[in-house]
Formats: sequence, structure tokens, C-alpha cells
Amino acid sequence: PGSAYFRKSFELPGKPKTADVIVSADNTFVLLVNHRNGMAGNNWKELKFRNLADRFKAGRNVVTVMATNSGEDASPAGLWLGIRFQFEDGSTKDVISDKTWKVNTEDIKGWNKPEYDDSKWATASELGGLDVAPWRLAKELKVNGSDLAFGGKFRESLQNKTALTTALGRPNREQVTTQRPSVATTLQALALTNGEVLSRIIKDGAAALANGEEKQERLAKRLFHLAIGRGPTEAEAGMLDGLAGGENAKESVEDILWAVAMLPEFQLIY
Repeated sequence: PGSAYFRKSFELPGKPKTADVIVSADNTFVLLVNHRNGMAGNNWKELKFRNLADRFKAGRNVVTVMATNSGEDASPAGLWLGIRFQFEDGSTKDVISDKTWKVNTEDIKGWNKPEYDDSKWATASELGGLDVAPWRLAKELKVNGSDLAFGGKFRESLQNKTALTTALGRPNREQVTTQRPSVATTLQALALTNGEVLSRIIKDGAAALANGEEKQERLAKRLFHLAIGRGPTEAEAGMLDGLAGGENAKESVEDILWAVAMLPEFQLIY
């Protein structure tokens, strides 16, 4: 496989209220913002969306993307990216993947840090718009793209169903659901413990989180707070410390995410 390493530096007039990021790469990617965890994906046919406003700041910002083509030939990877910033005064700013980005095909130590000097890197090549072959992302963007994004949120009713949302009982738009069972069905239990959709979400999340500077022990406790609104108990903290001690950072973070996702308390909330 061949990898390409992309960098983009730009200025923001202030701290953004929202920063809606839409990205796809052929085949996989890991994106960082100011060397902080961003997002990741492993299917070029699926546009990834996320509001990363908390990663950006007023002044200079740096977005880095490692894109890898997982084919048999050592060919470079393709990247498509768009970011729309919205500020408190209502103004907006867009950053897109174009020839102003810097690119390199060597994995140089520290390349994804903001202070790295990329002045000797080549500029990226623009291959075409959203309809360019073989990706043809225009249709995907129209269905699932930025016109559905408001403050980093997306209308779930306009997204395609997945095996996970179906198992969890996602209703049709015409239905009004006022309650849900407190006990998981067999289908829900299978989707939550061994389902392909949830496995992919956790794998992508682990890839993004493991590439930041945050220590695994601290990350584990922060995820616990974000997921269920409290810190871990003494027993849970011991379990998290054990999971965070693995040699492979990505696998360790993936184990932590699975541990949190399998808590009945988390599943009751979500």
C-alpha cells in the first residue's frame, strides 16, 4: 500500500462556534487538528462527519491527514476534505482540500506537529471535483453531506439505516415513539457485542484517539466521564489501567472503548 501525508496551515479570526468536518480518503485516513485527536475512516465510499470545534483556536491552526491506499500496488492515496467554520458573530470560513495543501510520501518523525517545517514539501495535486472518477462522491455528499449539518448535528431521519440503528429500533419518520423496552432483544444484544457497524465505529474511533498526545490512562478516564457522566469506580479504574497498559496504543484504546460501550449504564443512556 502507499501512504500520503497531508498538511494544511491557516489562520482563524477567533475561536469557532462550530467546525463541521467532512472527509473521505482512498482507502483509509487518520486526521489530527493541532496534533490532537480528530477522526478516522477506513472506507472511501463513506463520508465521515464530525464537529471538531473544540480542537481549533484563534490564530494559526494545522490540520494533518495520513491517507493510505490499501491496494496491492504502492500507489498514493486520494483525499477529499471540507471544513466549514462558524463564529459567534455568524460569519463563516471554509477550508477545503486543494493545491494549497502540502504533501509528502515519507513518514517523517514529527510531521504531524504544528511546529513542523513543511516548506520543502510539494504542493498537493488537484485531480478534479466531487464527480471525478473513480470516487464520484457528489451523490454521497448530496445525500449525507454538509447541507444536512447544523452546528455539527445531522438529521438521523435522512441518513441511511444501518444494521445497528435497525436493531436498536430506529422508527420510520412517520412513526412517533414515546417509549422503548428496558431489556435488550437478542438482535440488539448481538448488534452491540458482535455487530459489524459498532465494531467499525469503535475501530475508527480508536485509530483517531490513539494518534494524539494524550496518555492512555488519562484518555480512559476522560472517555468514562464523556460516556456516562461520572468517573470510574475503584474497580473500574483498575480495569481501565489494565486495558491502557498494552503495547499497541490503537488496540488498547479500542479495548477501552469496548469496555465503556458494554457497560449497561452506557447502553441505558444511549
